Amino acid sequence: MIRSIFLGLVVLSAAPLAHGALVTFEFSGVIDTVGDAHDLLEGAVQPGDTFSGSYTFDSDTPDSGLEDPDIGLYRFTGSSMVLWLADLEFPPAGGTFNVISVADFDVSDRFMMESYDYESAGFFISQSHVRLEDPTASAFESDALPTSPPLLGDFSSREFFWSAYVDDPDFPFGVTGTVTSLTPEPQALVLLLVGWVSALRRL
Repeated sequence: MIRSIFLGLVVLSAAPLAHGALVTFEFSGVIDTVGDAHDLLEGAVQPGDTFSGSYTFDSDTPDSGLEDPDIGLYRFTGSSMVLWLADLEFPPAGGTFNVISVADFDVSDRFMMESYDYESAGFFISQSHVRLEDPTASAFESDALPTSPPLLGDFSSREFFWSAYVDDPDFPFGVTGTVTSLTPEPQALVLLLVGWVSALRRL
């Protein structure tokens, strides 16, 4: 296995990495609460179940919050978030609104990946996000868009939130949870290693 990976890295290192590459963060955790008074999920998602998913973005997404040097707002549209709630799959959808926010305040830091206002698996998703909060303001040194996942250990609050409805927005239902894992997509690790190999070859 290791030999195959090494050979793959050597072959891939012959090609330059694309500028502005797609980056994917994978996340997972445990569901804490389920608010579904009208049983629209039909009991398929319960507290204690797991959630998991991935979030994909372009590393060249520009900062639309330039007026505030402490907050980076990286907005884009398109298919971004893949999500599983227990055994329910919510695939990505075109036209989705997405934003990554990176806040580097004097008193706290925040990282959030969010997708909202899109349809998936027969549901209209009002909002779905992973939000990390660091009250010590030590997680970030700037509001730049990270191309590797922030370290979960740097954040005391690790919130997952999902809200949706079927036909009537006046009858929403939602899920909250705690994020326990935030990692780069395995392919991203390979590309990172390829970059290292390419750099070493140029030395």
